[in-house]
Amino acid sequence: MESSYALQVRLEEPAVFAALDQLVAVGASWDLGESKLGTLRLVLEELMLNVCHHSGLGANATMDVTLRRDGTTLQLRLEDCGPSFDPFSRATPDLELAIEEREIGGLGIHFVKCTTDRQRWSRQGGKNVVEVEWDLPQGAGAR
Repeated sequence: MESSYALQVRLEEPAVFAALDQLVAVGASWDLGESKLGTLRLVLEELMLNVCHHSGLGANATMDVTLRRDGTTLQLRLEDCGPSFDPFSRATPDLELAIEEREIGGLGIHFVKCTTDRQRWSRQGGKNVVEVEWDLPQGAGAR
């Protein structure tokens, strides 16, 4: 059984946080479990705020966010009209360096890579399309 939920979100923090609450509530209704919901919320927050803060589009612009699940996969998809940018192309931060020696940024995307099973970026129809997926245990989110 497949379910999906889609939102169009303005690129301003209050709208992003309201969308986070809605999307996590949907995940809860799909019986994803507390651990997966916590990870989902943090991944959503990282990806959505990156678009909000770094796309250069301004608060009147929007992004499309879709959460989809079937019996084996949970997928999050974000689309925005900002300049072409692949967040997954950045090198992994060197976590062995002292904090004052590290480049600024990159830890949030590193977190996304470490907590999802698959990540993709593409440019489609003038939009950035970011997709992340998690494999679900058999029977998860069966409702």
